Amino acid sequence: MELTGKVALVTGAGSGIGKATTVLLAKQGARVAALSHTADEIQATAEETITNNLTGTFLTSKYAVPHLKKRGGSIIITSSVNGTRVFSNTGAIAYSTTKAGQVAMTKMLAVELAPHNVRVNVICPGATQTEISENTQQRDVEKIKFPVEYPKGRIPLGDGKPATAEDVGQLVLFLASDAANQITGTEVWIDGGSSLVTG
Repeated sequence: MELTGKVALVTGAGSGIGKATTVLLAKQGARVAALSHTADEIQATAEETITNNLTGTFLTSKYAVPHLKKRGGSIIITSSVNGTRVFSNTGAIAYSTTKAGQVAMTKMLAVELAPHNVRVNVICPGATQTEISENTQQRDVEKIKFPVEYPKGRIPLGDGKPATAEDVGQLVLFLASDAANQITGTEVWIDGGSSLVTG
């Protein structure tokens, strides 16, 4: 997919899905602005989660919109299956809430920007091989956990293995390309079907 002449702003580009997406977009000719924070700069608090996931997404979109209105283009927001299709991650209320908020933001942006030939979609990855588990610390889980049994399941596609960051990056690449010119306001889950059997 040729993206020469297109500009991409990628948040979370220092690792995981953001990093893989940055590399894929650049290889296809896009000019990429890689935006990221280090683990030392960000502490896992509810306020910071909201600031990073919702406010960060909002402000990035806000400042990109005037340029997109002039040239057209595409915004792809990275949400998660957590908060949109899966609600079994005890202790992740702030995270799941912000991810659901990103879906609502996507749909509003899609409606508001459609007259300007700007498409807006949101990807919702499931289990993906990234550093998120090492960078995220759940606290006081025993105090808030409640007994519940979720159905046993595995990832139906790919022999039960989680997606790679590059797999998710390929979805972003497709949505950024002209091949997706009629796709807007849509959640795209990329979890090998696991949320269908466990969510």
